[in-house]
Amino acid sequence: MTTLNELPCEIKLEIAANLDSTADFIALSQTCSELRSIKHYKSIRRKVFENETKHRLTPELIALWNVRHFKSQHETLQRTNQGLGTSRVEFQAQTDEQIISNLSDIAGLRRVIRWFTVQFFEYNLRERPGEDPPTATEISRIDNAFCALWFWMETPYDLLRFTPQSSDTPRQLDNLVMGLTCSTSDAAVRLSVYSFLRSQLAAMKQVYQSTNFSPEAVGYLAQVSPCITRYLNIGVPNMLLMKLGLDGVKKLLTDLEKQHPCQLAPVLAHPTTEERYPYDEEQLITYFTSMINSSRDSSTTTALGRRPLWKNGHNPSWSQAGIDPKIVFWDDARLRRWGYNYNVNVGNRGMIGVLWGAGEKRQHCLKCLPEWQCSYQM
Repeated sequence: MTTLNELPCEIKLEIAANLDSTADFIALSQTCSELRSIKHYKSIRRKVFENETKHRLTPELIALWNVRHFKSQHETLQRTNQGLGTSRVEFQAQTDEQIISNLSDIAGLRRVIRWFTVQFFEYNLRERPGEDPPTATEISRIDNAFCALWFWMETPYDLLRFTPQSSDTPRQLDNLVMGLTCSTSDAAVRLSVYSFLRSQLAAMKQVYQSTNFSPEAVGYLAQVSPCITRYLNIGVPNMLLMKLGLDGVKKLLTDLEKQHPCQLAPVLAHPTTEERYPYDEEQLITYFTSMINSSRDSSTTTALGRRPLWKNGHNPSWSQAGIDPKIVFWDDARLRRWGYNYNVNVGNRGMIGVLWGAGEKRQHCLKCLPEWQCSYQM
């Protein structure tokens, strides 16, 4: 029987191009010296990733593609009908056939998501050198969480004439929004991913403060913002996410050294200066945590409590504020290896909840300067 090493290179390349798993592609490329170069063939890598995407069309990815497609149609109409009236594109969810026909573009969205997933795991494993790489299930959890957050970044509330506070979701969006419903455990994963994104953007304060923190700007913010520190740490990152989308945030982070504060100024206008959602700072501050909380199936909360999330399973510290979302995305086997235990008292003591809005509620502020007129210091 002919072995893989004995096959002509052309056949090996054909085999590689028909794989539907990047993990299998990497494994194949490591089987012999000749195949190791396959991973450098961009067209083959792209083909394998598209094959994989076809088998991983999650509800989150389908919802994201639909809103991106709708916004693209609207922008095209605005360009072609400029000055000719106010024609609108009606939102229509894409059929399965239309989605498959756009597989290459959808795979492009997955590539952006995967870039963030890699950054996320590098960040969370930075203090654990030599730790086993993330498993396929751990990667899938983070991919799906980034995808759901990207959907919320892209949702065109003004075009669809509703807000998250509306009692009814537009009928055309019903199925997409329902597809984002998840377990409490997955909602906690989304919270962890959101916290990661927010921390990455909050670290850019030195870029956007140099222009936007003129005395005039500070005076205006002091009038409209109850706490400028909270606005900088939560409001501004949220604004960047909602206005740039995940692909725009990637470009912002990868080109950080090239960013000029003046380029960010239009993006960072306070919500009270614009006639679009969010209309005020409180809606901006709480947007993502509210969406994460509203998407979770509360009936699954007890199941989260049955996972090994405590360092001392027999006598958990019930004074802790809540389950740490920074560990929920790991597999139970990894958590057990790290010393986390099951909580044997969960049935008797009830369930410790996740702090879905951590950092958003009013608290005594020690970081604002006196001239910022912080409401939380008064």
